[in-house]
Amino acid sequence: MALSKNFCAMKYFTNRSEKERLQIIEKAKTMNSKAEMEGYVKELGNIY
Repeated sequence: MALSKNFCAMKYFTNRSEKERLQIIEKAKTMNSKAEMEGYVKELGNIY
């Protein structure tokens, strides 16, 4: 859900390989709060 709110992060995610997307998803599962997840998504958006 947080990913869909950040266009750059979504674009980064969709342009990754299946293996890389799974790694992103697994890391996202370790987030303990909404703020932590939003920070992670923001980082992904800044990479792109």
